[in-house]
Amino acid sequence: MSSLKELLKSRILTDVVNSVQPRPGGPRWKVLVVDVESKRIIDSACKTQDILNCNVTDIAMIENPKRQPFPDMEAIYFLSPTPESVEALITDYARGKPPYAAVHLYFTSATENHCFNLGLPFAFSSAMSAQSQSLLNYELEPVARRLVSVLATLGEYPYIRYYHPSQPTSRPPLQQSASATPLAGKIAQMVQHELDDLCRGDPNFPPESPYSQAVLMIVDRGIDPVAPLIHEFTYQAMANDLMKVDEIK
Repeated sequence: MSSLKELLKSRILTDVVNSVQPRPGGPRWKVLVVDVESKRIIDSACKTQDILNCNVTDIAMIENPKRQPFPDMEAIYFLSPTPESVEALITDYARGKPPYAAVHLYFTSATENHCFNLGLPFAFSSAMSAQSQSLLNYELEPVARRLVSVLATLGEYPYIRYYHPSQPTSRPPLQQSASATPLAGKIAQMVQHELDDLCRGDPNFPPESPYSQAVLMIVDRGIDPVAPLIHEFTYQAMANDLMKVDEIK
């Protein structure tokens, strides 16, 4: 199975950059316009030369209002769905002559090998200290969207399971009651909602696969997944690791 990095590279080059082909009689070159976040995603999976080899003559930052226009070339806008990027896109076409001959717009919500992070280093502490339900949702929604972005890249529509202990070790102040949904359950519900929206919006998702349906497990820091996988810390266990022990003796 391909790594997540390889799948992401394929999605960027095949589904975005190479999906735009020149019109008959038009120039074969095109321009790629990105923002800081989408450029970070591209850089995590592709080299600049990979992009340029797809007949891209320039990779431009949308945050730069003085970037060079190419009115005879088509442009691919690969942007993160933020108000700032959308506003910059609108500004490009609200001031006289358009900078490009045509526009192909792609949005992304953020996606290294089988291990990765969501780029939200303060999400846990922020969620645990949220003082209202709306603030909690505000902190968890980016987590759910970025998890779904990973699943969409992998082409997976998984069963979702989450950690719900009878005596939770940690809960946000808003979820202290025994009947409240734990944090992992809240995220699981949001991921399911985002996946359902993706299926309704994209009839080709999930794609056909020879593999059985995957399982997404969402846990919090109250669970220790390592302990069941290691043996006890004793001299007997160490001796069995390092020496060929005759069990009869």
